[in-house]
Amino acid sequence: MRTNPCPAIGDQRYMRTNPAPPLHRPSKPCTNTLVSAVSGVFLYLGKRVLSGNEFIRRVRDAFKEGETLPAEHPYNVVGRTRVLKYTIAQAGCLALLWQIKSSSRLAIFFPSVIALLMGIRTFILPKYFDEFDFTVLNDKTPSDDEDIL
Repeated sequence: MRTNPCPAIGDQRYMRTNPAPPLHRPSKPCTNTLVSAVSGVFLYLGKRVLSGNEFIRRVRDAFKEGETLPAEHPYNVVGRTRVLKYTIAQAGCLALLWQIKSSSRLAIFFPSVIALLMGIRTFILPKYFDEFDFTVLNDKTPSDDEDIL
């Protein structure tokens, strides 16, 4: 009869044949990690990362009334339509990225699309939004005289 050297948590065959747990370390240390625990860690990390994202905050605040938002909020400073136009432009760029990444034939061009996004931000969006809008939306255009570091 063959015994399982690294049993899963619910493997009853191993428990019946060998009542004592093995004293050696399993060769694969993550074999007994629950999928729900790993998923919970990634869910927590994703929530932490997205909590400071301005794009997500603008999408969430689009469903709130203007009176409930603070006076310095972008919806109250530059107007709801300007903020929504900028957010829709960002969502379109995100959809383009996602589509390129998901396509097996076009995925090779993913780094080029990142460069295309920089071109869109530098040359196309300033035709529709002025510098004040970008500053209020926390997306100030970098100038040549600013020190990057």
